[in-house]
Amino acid sequence: MKKRSSLGPLPAGGDKYVITLETCLGFIQKTTPDQEQLKKWFFQKFPSVESDRTVKDSLDVIKNLGLIKKVDDKFVMSEEGERFLKTQDNALLYQLLDENYLGIHDIVEILYKNPQTLDEICVSLKKKRLVFSKKLENMLKKYMRLEHVQLLVGL
Repeated sequence: MKKRSSLGPLPAGGDKYVITLETCLGFIQKTTPDQEQLKKWFFQKFPSVESDRTVKDSLDVIKNLGLIKKVDDKFVMSEEGERFLKTQDNALLYQLLDENYLGIHDIVEILYKNPQTLDEICVSLKKKRLVFSKKLENMLKKYMRLEHVQLLVGL
């Protein structure tokens, strides 16, 4: 499978990325919603969500991680989604991020060896010949913080 080069945001911001992911998975697990039910839930649960596009992008993030899938027009949990929700194992989430998105391992490796500013991370990635779009660099600057990486990999 080809790795994606852009990891989108989830509602509630980067500081609550994992919590928001767990909340979304919990709702899907309990209700097995269709697209319309899930859209209504997103609008009610996250006041910052103002468009159908934001809901679609959020669902794409969760689907691209392999945590949910669509079966007969309903969203259901995948095996990995069930396992993550049950264990809340950040190492599993890191593994899924690394398997599905470019640069995840590289960013963790860079920060583990030497904490850096977000601008320095982008320079380090370019030195490793991982050149990302300006959009991805801006996303990193907006959402990626050292404490989030530490949380993901349990450092």
